[in-house]
Amino acid sequence: MAEHEEQVKFTHWANVKKDELPQLAALYAVPNQAVRTSKVASYMIHEGLKAGIPDMFLAYAASNCHGLYIEFKFGRGLLSPAQAIWRKRLMDNGYGYIVPYSFEDAVRETLLYLVNEYKRPS
Repeated sequence: MAEHEEQVKFTHWANVKKDELPQLAALYAVPNQAVRTSKVASYMIHEGLKAGIPDMFLAYAASNCHGLYIEFKFGRGLLSPAQAIWRKRLMDNGYGYIVPYSFEDAVRETLLYLVNEYKRPS
């Protein structure tokens, strides 16, 4: 299964669980990876689109963080150089950042974040 399918499963889970965990209503995707024409890409770059921004953001403060960024990876996928720069920048500024390799990882790590048990890597 690819990153896309894992993220779709995670989004579906969050939508189903948001009555039980209303914090999940603050989860949204950042459409950074869509295939675009050069005209649309230029338009979006002028609006502020940046390489390396994580796939999703949970705009809910918990675990001594301002919010939680989520960058899905699959298989042996690693953060790109731009993603690594953003990860450091975001974490240095008080945000949580997780890199789940599956739907199950994303659920587990998000739940830890919501119950204030997320530990920021050093």
